[in-house]
Amino acid sequence: VLRMLLKLTPPDARVLEIGTYFGEGSTKVFIDGLSNEASFFVMDTWSEYISTTDKMCVPNKRFYRIMDGMSYFAATNTLRVIKEAERRDDSPSITMIRRTSNDLFLADNFFDLVFIDGSHYYQDVRRDIELALRILKPGGIICGDDLEILPSTDLAAFAKQHPDEDAISGPEGDFFHPGVALAVYELLQTVEMKAGTWWKVTTK
Repeated sequence: VLRMLLKLTPPDARVLEIGTYFGEGSTKVFIDGLSNEASFFVMDTWSEYISTTDKMCVPNKRFYRIMDGMSYFAATNTLRVIKEAERRDDSPSITMIRRTSNDLFLADNFFDLVFIDGSHYYQDVRRDIELALRILKPGGIICGDDLEILPSTDLAAFAKQHPDEDAISGPEGDFFHPGVALAVYELLQTVEMKAGTWWKVTTK
């Protein structure tokens, strides 16, 4: 899906990835898919972010504590990925930003594509989508990961009861990320989705 979306951007595209972690997934797709005329910005806090609710959840608390403890290694590995890419003549310009979208100024109408794959908690996803809508150019692409079910009124109402949980079972027993589903539904209403990756072309 990301390779398909990149084909809709110009050779000198400006792309922002919110949520990079180890830099091994979507980060490499963007690096390999963008031309050396493009500018690629990777942004993450590389710090603890798991909610108290999830840290206390008995089935998953060990997993979430490990996730929080990996932030240093994730940041250093991302830097390694960037340095390796920069040795290539065909690499885009890459900028590494350690911030949240709460405390970083980015110019309006600046980016051609913004990919959101940071924290899955509702307030965080909502903040990231609001930022993306402001900084995207008219006709730019907002996209993200971890939308397992296309949101509906009923699903949004269910998700609203779980704003501080990363992933849960839905009303039909399907695994999904309630914060992603609710924020996408509230701010974008309808999106395209394939295998968990969602996208929409802005019209502002």
